[in-house]
Amino acid sequence: MDDPAFDARKAAVQRELASASVDRSPKGTVDNRCWPMIDFLNSCEQYVTTSSCSGRVAMWLDPPKADSGKADDNDHDDDDDGADNVPVLPEASGAGKKGRGGRWLHVTHDLPVLADFTAALDKYVAECSPDASTSPSPFGVVWVRFEPYILHVQARSLAAASQLLRAGLAAGFRNSGIVAGGTDTHPTYVVAFRLTSAINAPVLTALTERHVASAGGVVEYLVVEAEEKMRATWARADRLLEAFRSLHNRPASAPKEDPKDRWARKREVGLKKQAAALAKRSASGAALAALALSITE
Repeated sequence: MDDPAFDARKAAVQRELASASVDRSPKGTVDNRCWPMIDFLNSCEQYVTTSSCSGRVAMWLDPPKADSGKADDNDHDDDDDGADNVPVLPEASGAGKKGRGGRWLHVTHDLPVLADFTAALDKYVAECSPDASTSPSPFGVVWVRFEPYILHVQARSLAAASQLLRAGLAAGFRNSGIVAGGTDTHPTYVVAFRLTSAINAPVLTALTERHVASAGGVVEYLVVEAEEKMRATWARADRLLEAFRSLHNRPASAPKEDPKDRWARKREVGLKKQAAALAKRSASGAALAALALSITE
């Protein structure tokens, strides 16, 4: 089915992916683990990827209470669902930062390293300390987050979107669905694939000696948990890609048979079976008659 708007969108995404443009994620580039999925889906005529993230572990700073009205909505997204393949202008990118009052203290899309998180926490505590070399920073709540794999794919048609969604649900991405948009004359269908294995836990809620001392143990526990969840989300993503590949390589289903043709075919099959049964019965009767004749003789 021809869809000039979809074709234009697909061409634009492919051009941007081939360029060196930055995107809206804190990292500013496509995750390496997302490339096989992006390349495969964009090679299919029916689909184009619009955003992706291989999963990330982060230490996030909520703004001080005086700025709490600027806090983010605690979601995975930066400007576009955590999109790692949605390009933006360089001045619009927020690499290493996040708006609405908070900021990232540390972010990784690889397996988390405990030393990196404890160092980020220590650095922030030092910034807030009264004996800091400069004016101490206002204190805000520090969180550790794990955000699992996400993928958004625009489909050429609702049928293509539904087919992709079914494959994703079977692969374990049960928190997924189709977002219908556009207009009545030019509808769009975006399939969102998400997992639910997130972590969002506060690790430092007050700048006291007791809270600072206990924060290290909490961070260590959460980083270990996040590492396990990151490995699991990568395994799920691999299964998702295999499901899509199987779907793409599956032979096309046969066209639906006309009801009248089906009735005629079934009738012919039935008549043949009936004739075969009658012939078998006749043959059996003839054999019995021959046997009876030989006995009487």
